[in-house]
Amino acid sequence: MTKKFLFNVLVICFIGSLLISSIGTAHEVGVKNGRAFQIHKIIETLFDLSEARVHLNTSHNYNDYGNRPNTTGDCDGYIGGHSGFDVTHTRDTDAPFYSLSPGTVIYVRQPVPGDMSELSYIAIYNETDKKTILYLHPSNIEVGVDEDVEVGTLLGNQGNTGNSTGPHVHIEVRDGRTIYPSCGITHSSISGHPNEDPIPYLYESLNGEPDPLPDSVVSIEPDSIASPPVGQELEFSLEIEDGVDVFGYQATIVFDKTALRHLTSKTGGYLSGNPFFDSEVEGNTITLISTAYVGQSRGDGTLATLVFEVIAVKESTLEITDVRLSNIKGQGFTPRVKHAEITKPMGPREDVNRDGTVNILDLVLVASNIGKPVKNNTDINNDGIVNIQDLVLVAVSIGSDGAGPSSYANLHQMLTAADVQHWLSQARKLVLTDAKLQRGIRVLEQLHATLVPKQTLLLPNYPNPFNPETWIPYHLAKPADVTLNIYAANGMIVRTIALGVMPAGIYQNRSRAAYWDGKNTFGEPVTSGVYFYTLIAGKFTATRKMLILK
Repeated sequence: MTKKFLFNVLVICFIGSLLISSIGTAHEVGVKNGRAFQIHKIIETLFDLSEARVHLNTSHNYNDYGNRPNTTGDCDGYIGGHSGFDVTHTRDTDAPFYSLSPGTVIYVRQPVPGDMSELSYIAIYNETDKKTILYLHPSNIEVGVDEDVEVGTLLGNQGNTGNSTGPHVHIEVRDGRTIYPSCGITHSSISGHPNEDPIPYLYESLNGEPDPLPDSVVSIEPDSIASPPVGQELEFSLEIEDGVDVFGYQATIVFDKTALRHLTSKTGGYLSGNPFFDSEVEGNTITLISTAYVGQSRGDGTLATLVFEVIAVKESTLEITDVRLSNIKGQGFTPRVKHAEITKPMGPREDVNRDGTVNILDLVLVASNIGKPVKNNTDINNDGIVNIQDLVLVAVSIGSDGAGPSSYANLHQMLTAADVQHWLSQARKLVLTDAKLQRGIRVLEQLHATLVPKQTLLLPNYPNPFNPETWIPYHLAKPADVTLNIYAANGMIVRTIALGVMPAGIYQNRSRAAYWDGKNTFGEPVTSGVYFYTLIAGKFTATRKMLILK
């Protein structure tokens, strides 16, 4: 017998056992929904798994599978009054209530008119389950002894108890056949007929499957993790919380196969003994199935562990689908699920724009926020203010990858030598004993040197030919008083543009190059033709030709 064949047989048997328990009761559950659930919204009050133990309209509650009495006193060795769980969604007098399980009426105690001290109740015994349900405080009882009832059979109306709890009917579930509530009436006996939490018994009676209370949860842990580098492994565990009588399970894990490659899956330690375990990978899904050979498990634990290899650093998810838990009888129920996510690594704080690289863009972002209120990621050292220290820390990271500032394309379009010189002047005023910060200043010095050209140059204007405006780029190797003269072809000066004293740097893009709007000194547009422009910067003089076409 092959492993594949065994896997398929077990899956078929496992799923079949879950289906059998629901097929036989499908029609009945529909009837129950119409009769019991819709009439009194019992699904909202008693069987809402997230709130079943916290009913807002009653002091009759159950607490962790045990009784919590609402009065005090000694009753046959049991300290407290009678306990229970309300079955209606209202405190209205005479509101009808219905049977929550099949069985035979074995006792009816009618209310005594005008005497609220006499406890009225109905006892219904289920021979198959060997359980008795007692409905306490009814009025206008509609059933009699030896009468068979089904789920949804009208039993009567809720009565007024005459005390602070107000009109209500609450229930007790007791083991075996008994006509006595847990306390407050002659011959009560907890030891002889112990009370049980009614939720599991009634849930199974109404739904045809075992009660999963407490609310079982199957999750993937860790639920969020940053992706490690490509080639490294990621391990996740399939966890269960608040499991109830778990004998086996199946679950499908869906993952992003462009981000992860499945390596292994193995059983956890939750199921008892040495359980059968197998997994099957198909595309981007992993189907897990496991069954214990003996015993059932409760509480929390690890169902399985899964190991993946990272093949791409990206955001992705691990989702749980088609998960089903079963007990030793083959009855199955569906728990809540919690998925997991893989995030991209955050990277260093110096990566201000979170693009995965610390570069000149991050430096510019910090510089543009110096002195401003902290509203973004620019406060690198997290001291509550963006200042020159934050900028120096970014400079350190720029130089840490071994690439010098000159390796950044279009550097002169983002920064000027004057900008960096200003930063250096501020940084040098700091008392920097930290070698890391001193290294940051050296990076700024290298950056400044990159932005200062080795010689002064006059470059070709652009566009050329042009109409009516053009930009004239130039380089300054040192600070100078800069003037631009425009000449006509006959040598006459058309326009003089005084740029003033300019610091050393590269004046090449449109925001920094000299600009001529194609007009003469009087503001009149010049005619088409050849013109010459001369740059004078200290002792430097250079002339180039340009053409206006209209």
